[in-house]
Amino acid sequence: MYRYIIISVLMVLALSSDSSAQGKAWNWKHHKPEIIDHAKKYLVSDIENGLPRQQFAKWFRALMGKDAKFRSRITDCGWELSADGNRDGTMCVVVDAQLGSDFGTTVYLQVGTFSGGIAAQNAIVRSARVSTEGEPSESTTTLSKLPDLIDSMMSK
Repeated sequence: MYRYIIISVLMVLALSSDSSAQGKAWNWKHHKPEIIDHAKKYLVSDIENGLPRQQFAKWFRALMGKDAKFRSRITDCGWELSADGNRDGTMCVVVDAQLGSDFGTTVYLQVGTFSGGIAAQNAIVRSARVSTEGEPSESTTTLSKLPDLIDSMMSK
């Protein structure tokens, strides 16, 4: 009897919260900290096979070293067609790591769309760029290539 009542109450709550959410458009600007935090917590092993089972933020910090200064922001990483055929801006979390004044690495992680929010699937690396002053930057879309790119640029 109690189980039936509890299930009924849960169903009513779920339906009422679902209907109120449908009437209100999702606004990514109200969720910036959560979006960035979500991106930092992606496991790099889920983003790319062969990488360790470690959160992106911890992996990137270990790669760049303790002296790096990090900054994160949200930006548009391009336009794609949504399921209904409409154009929708894809949402990227950009994580910059700066070593000194002349060396930096930037990773663009696609995490969802501006109209739909955070995607259910794993993040996609749209770009990872390594740059040093006076040299052309190098980029990849593969996290596993990033350590070699960093070593190559630092040795110049």
